[in-house]
Amino acid sequence: MTDRRFEEQARSYLLPGTTPEATHAFDAAVAAGKGHRVPAPPPAPDVSPASGAGQDG
Repeated sequence: MTDRRFEEQARSYLLPGTTPEATHAFDAAVAAGKGHRVPAPPPAPDVSPASGAGQDG
């Protein structure tokens, strides 16, 4: 019942003639261990002055 209340409240914000569109924060198959995870991006390169990057040499 709680979900229904939230859904009805959310629908009250829709413009007349429009329909709701749902998205998911994560794939249920991945959460269940049946899907493939997307690998994390590599770490950013160190461009601090101490690393010497960007200095004229």
